[in-house]
Amino acid sequence: MRKNVFDSALSDHTPQSKPLPGKEHRMKSNPAGGYGFDEGAAGIVRRFVVLGIDNGTFYTSEHALARKTVDAIRSYANEDTDGFADLLTYARGVAMRQRDPLAAYAVGLDAVRSNPDKAAKLYEIFNDMIRTGGDMLVFMGYTRALGRGVGRGMRKAISRWYNRRNPQDTEFQIAKYRKRGGFAHEDVVRLAHPRPRSDYLSRVFRYITGHGPPTPLFENIEAAKKVSTMSALEEIIKRGKLTWEMIPTDPWHKRPEFWDFMIPRLPPLAFVRHLHRFTDRCISGDHYCLRAKAIDRISRLNRGDARVHPGRVFNAYLELVKRRKLDSAMATELEEAFFRGFTDMERAHSSVAVALDMSGSMRWENRTHMAGALGVLLAKKFIGAHTYYFDTRAVTPDEAGVSPRELAFGRAGSPLGGGTAVSRVIERIEADGVAADAIVIVTDEQSWYGRHPVAAFDDYKRRINRNAKLVVLSLAADGISLTDPERSDQMTVAGWTPDAADIVARFIEE
Repeated sequence: MRKNVFDSALSDHTPQSKPLPGKEHRMKSNPAGGYGFDEGAAGIVRRFVVLGIDNGTFYTSEHALARKTVDAIRSYANEDTDGFADLLTYARGVAMRQRDPLAAYAVGLDAVRSNPDKAAKLYEIFNDMIRTGGDMLVFMGYTRALGRGVGRGMRKAISRWYNRRNPQDTEFQIAKYRKRGGFAHEDVVRLAHPRPRSDYLSRVFRYITGHGPPTPLFENIEAAKKVSTMSALEEIIKRGKLTWEMIPTDPWHKRPEFWDFMIPRLPPLAFVRHLHRFTDRCISGDHYCLRAKAIDRISRLNRGDARVHPGRVFNAYLELVKRRKLDSAMATELEEAFFRGFTDMERAHSSVAVALDMSGSMRWENRTHMAGALGVLLAKKFIGAHTYYFDTRAVTPDEAGVSPRELAFGRAGSPLGGGTAVSRVIERIEADGVAADAIVIVTDEQSWYGRHPVAAFDDYKRRINRNAKLVVLSLAADGISLTDPERSDQMTVAGWTPDAADIVARFIEE
């Protein structure tokens, strides 16, 4: 009894609706009314470049988040240019939508344009950020939206980009991505005047700007515009090694026989990334033969050399759910491909207690699906994994009668759905005596009920495992964190990223 009284005196029972005593200057109220730690501009940008803001959150519109995010990008790029550059280059490898890091890059460059040293640092990563011809056009579209012209630094960076590859590879990038965001490569060439370092690239530039004859690749692209039969088009595609982007949208992208020919020829990642596009155009309706071909292609994912990270497969599933274009056969094959992706995963020998937020706000934009998928990912990564669901209560999957897999793939709805109290699930993990190396919370961070999560975690460390760590995998683009950024035993990660489990494993092992 004396120990319980002593423990109670040590515990901080400040409700999350108020800031922790002594830390008021570092805390802010989140949109749900609970206090968290202000991660500042860096935290907002970190979430944006991985998660995006298109659909906002349950409490905040995408327009309000956009204004807040632009201000944060400008601030972070000026205050810590090196850190901003490092974050962007990391995000290019893990973001589910590459346009978000590109948008942040364009805004950051605009923010530091009056400081030559800072601008030079950001131009150093230009080739890391602009990886494809499509990236170039999307980036230029953002710069125009910002009201920017093409200054000396950008002209040099663009010239280096066009000249960094073999000329034929640059030609391929120009041909594959002809127009994005209202920009074409001929517009970029006219604005930036890049100096070609080879005669062949000079020929390409002259052709796209209307001052010379086509190169062999563009001859095939022009020929594709003139044929009227699929057999003739097939010959041109094979001869010129053309991609689907190089073929005229009207009429070919609207014809199922075109996709019947192209789908088997797409690289695995490109097929997965664009699956929703094919579905929108021609894998629906009465085109059962095409649907069958797409399903057959999905059934081959993560077999042999056709490897795609499970997170990418699941993102394709979510895109189809959003568009209401998913039939049961395709859903089944995507689910199986998702789980096959774990076959060669290197497992971590640490133990984790995984808590999946099932509160009402998580129903916004399929976040319960995402939480279920991350629950599966973590369970596959760690040898010892104990899973819980929570809102203002905390239950195990067995108690709820719903598995994370069923949540992820829509075979069951959220077993809870009330308010959000992260501290309650930490208290439940402690009460169950689960001695984990880390407690991992998957949440939109809109916690407001009960005690502060860091106070509950401190109790867990004192009573169960003094070496434990706390990780929050955030599914919302806000900069108010449930973890204390000044503590080395806590970390918040933008959660919807393919390498989330690897990040958690490395953090535990540090």
